[in-house]
Amino acid sequence: MNKLLAVLTQFFWKHVKIYGILLDNLIFGRYKKFKLYNFVFLNYLRKSEKSHLLKEDYLYKLISQISLHFNPNFYAEFSFLKKYFSTGILMLQYPNQFAKYLITLSKYNIKSYLEIGTGLGGSFITTVEYLMKLNPEFQYAIGIDRLHYISMQIYAQFNDRVDYIIMDTRSSAFKEFIRKCPHFDLAFIDSSKSYEECLRTFEIIKTNIKMVAFHDILQKEVDAVWNHIKDLYSNEYSLLEFTDQCLKRGQYLGIGLIIKKE
Repeated sequence: MNKLLAVLTQFFWKHVKIYGILLDNLIFGRYKKFKLYNFVFLNYLRKSEKSHLLKEDYLYKLISQISLHFNPNFYAEFSFLKKYFSTGILMLQYPNQFAKYLITLSKYNIKSYLEIGTGLGGSFITTVEYLMKLNPEFQYAIGIDRLHYISMQIYAQFNDRVDYIIMDTRSSAFKEFIRKCPHFDLAFIDSSKSYEECLRTFEIIKTNIKMVAFHDILQKEVDAVWNHIKDLYSNEYSLLEFTDQCLKRGQYLGIGLIIKKE
């Protein structure tokens, strides 16, 4: 009985999410286009000096302004962040984690980027804009999600170096796409919170990619994937963790980054 209830609940919420996204796209599409243009192109990332983007304090504030998620519970101990809730392009990241992560990426000559599980696109857009700003040789980025988000579609129209693909990473089409697609310097996996799917995604993409980042390494199941990779691939990769918190109690989110050794 409990198993049946869990399946029905999962089915119900899956469809609520899909129709919620469709409704959100329909009602707020024009507004999101304005927000994307304003926050990404007129201000912040493209207007910032390169030297400033390498400073953790500056980048921390910048990320807070352009992309904080609307859930205040994740930032409860940092009351000064409240004014930024839902004001930008939205991503569920801690700015102190993401700032250190981006600054680490700046040390590498990253010319291509793949994000699996873009959601609304906050992490994807911020990462692409940051890499483009710091590296004039940046060539292309691809965002993949199984659901259609109009904010990602709009950004792909704005940026001719970006492709947005709606695809289920559990499908054979995804495996074939990765087999045929060009090499990527960096991939970010944020498509699933299940152990099996997250690990499967990594196993599919790892031969084509020099650096792989995992989101939610402090959360259940993804943390098991991260520990598995640390145990199995420590000789092949350098491993970094970005786990600073915005809460004094509990451990949330977290980014793990692996870099192939020369």
